[in-house]
Amino acid sequence: MRATNEALRFLLEMSALVVLGLWGWQVGTTTISQVAFAIAAPAGAALLWGTWVAPKSQRRLQDPARLAVELVVFGSETAALVAMDQVGLAAILALVVAVSLTLMFVWSQR
Repeated sequence: MRATNEALRFLLEMSALVVLGLWGWQVGTTTISQVAFAIAAPAGAALLWGTWVAPKSQRRLQDPARLAVELVVFGSETAALVAMDQVGLAAILALVVAVSLTLMFVWSQR
């Protein structure tokens, strides 16, 4: 089960990049702005994650600061889904993230 949670966690991280990219494309009003937002939104999330959350990062934060960064990234993904009128999917995502994070603490996967 622990390996399953780690795999789920990876999928959640990747889904954040995809959803933020889709959201970025939708908020752009011109082709150039669509491309810019579709690149910038997931790149910003990846920068935050890679700098402060990734296990091999030299600047990895300790909890609760690391948890706060994770919640910013996953919260942004959830908000992007809501902005794209995918409220049901956003609710499911929020629930799955909450369960996965809880299990990470319970199973000392932090």
